[in-house]
Amino acid sequence: MRYEYLDLKTNIKIVLEVRRQKNIILHFRPKLLYVTSPKRITKVDLFSYLEKYKEKILSLSEVEEEKGDFLCLFGKRYQLLISKALNDSYNISDSKITFYLKSLSDAKIKSAIKRMYYNEFVNILEPYLMEAKNHLRAYPIFKDKLEVLDNVKVNYYKTFLGRCFINRREIELSSYLAKYEPKYILGVIYHEMCHLLVPSHDKNFHKILDNIYPENRILTKEMKSMNRIIIKDFL
Repeated sequence: MRYEYLDLKTNIKIVLEVRRQKNIILHFRPKLLYVTSPKRITKVDLFSYLEKYKEKILSLSEVEEEKGDFLCLFGKRYQLLISKALNDSYNISDSKITFYLKSLSDAKIKSAIKRMYYNEFVNILEPYLMEAKNHLRAYPIFKDKLEVLDNVKVNYYKTFLGRCFINRREIELSSYLAKYEPKYILGVIYHEMCHLLVPSHDKNFHKILDNIYPENRILTKEMKSMNRIIIKDFL
């Protein structure tokens, strides 16, 4: 099911599409807001949601157009440099990230940046998984869930930082997390581990999460405040 209309005030085209997914996801393009929604949300509720948060959503779509020539890596801004080369590689210095690429097409540049985020994130992830596993041993409700942390998958997703597959007993983390300071990784791991116990974000879920990780609410607010900077980087 798909709906399209033009917001006359901003001249932005809005496209709504129903898909098999858990949450409402917003995709921003120049003069286009593309919204995908789960089947459980009715057309009336979706339009009400968009109308309620219309100004905030459209302001984010404007920010999305203002891409800078920098990248965020582990909470620090780096100047982005791209150079033609015989082989693909990248180098990270104190203030710059330089990509050496055989092809300088937009698709190849974005692919190289995503690959860099994946590599850098995977390189630091293991100690955080070990810390989370050791910490959760103190909570009996996670006793039969700890092996999940031995096989955590990583992919680059911009629309979420982690997700949980309850039936498969798996969690997946997004290497987009590499844009933030590493101190936020544990919070995302604990968040997804709690979903193995409680699928939704109800009071019971937050009670468990707050119990095992009291810093969660403060760090979540910090992450949200950083989004205004991160969303403006090149990718």
